[in-house]
Amino acid sequence: MTVDVEQSLNQKKFMSGVSATRYFYSYYQTTLGTTFSFDLPGRWSYKVKPYFDMRYAYEDKAGWGNYNTEPFAFAASHGGGWGRVNWHENLRNGQNYSLEHTVKFIFDTDTGERKVANEFDAISKWYKTIGSMLDFYSRVGGFYIINNQRSGVGSYLRGIDDSLMSGDWGVYLNATLAFQFWRLPGIWDAQIHPFFDIGIADDSSTSTDINDLKYSAGVDLVLYLDALPTLVARGTIGLNLSDDISGWSKLEIDIASYLSY
Repeated sequence: MTVDVEQSLNQKKFMSGVSATRYFYSYYQTTLGTTFSFDLPGRWSYKVKPYFDMRYAYEDKAGWGNYNTEPFAFAASHGGGWGRVNWHENLRNGQNYSLEHTVKFIFDTDTGERKVANEFDAISKWYKTIGSMLDFYSRVGGFYIINNQRSGVGSYLRGIDDSLMSGDWGVYLNATLAFQFWRLPGIWDAQIHPFFDIGIADDSSTSTDINDLKYSAGVDLVLYLDALPTLVARGTIGLNLSDDISGWSKLEIDIASYLSY
């Protein structure tokens, strides 16, 4: 069992389509949750997570409006999976498949609407070591949402602005090759991970346009410290290959303390 307490400042931005659908706003969020995880026989697993979100201090960043305030939402997710991923030093080998269902109870103060949303997520991950210095790994995922939408879907694709993808369904593929280029035993393991990502998200009430397909390429620079094996330093440089944009807008730079997947 784990207890989660999270405080965050979030920005929601959507710029595609006509101006009537664009929005750009921010809010603070406090999340309280508990996760119960169960290891089952035969490499099966199951987890249950109830959590509560409080959102406040909304701010319209661009003056576009087109959004509603949701002061709180209660949700419960559960899901199962199969597989096992083993680490050999800082390379992985194995596979994992999971399916998760989330029920959200949402209250909208602007419209007075109370609604129940259902979210379904399916994810498959594969990891394969090649010799002692290479590791190919990939992820295929998809989601479908009833009575709600998911914003920031671009976060699943490195190199794609999070705000460029939104909808009630989506699918994505990530493919990465890890190369260990500077290993100092007992000190660190430096790796470079070139990648290619592709995906699409849309609203099921509209026809899907092939131009909504997004794809990107780039590299993850990863540093493992032997003294702190659970701490990973990652810097990502991704290039948007799908949109006709120029300059810094084509780049996404991310610095994190965890692997992308």
